[in-house]
Amino acid sequence: MQEIVKNIHIEEQYLGVTLGVIVTPRGLIQIDAPPSPEDTRS
Repeated sequence: MQEIVKNIHIEEQYLGVTLGVIVTPRGLIQIDAPPSPEDTRS
């Protein structure tokens, strides 16, 4: 994942979806999900 600004990351390796993660003091907020369960685990 690439950090685009402090505590906000994106991943663009999956066709048709851009994943996002926001890092908060209480944990992670995931925006969207990879297309398959195997990709989600990675």
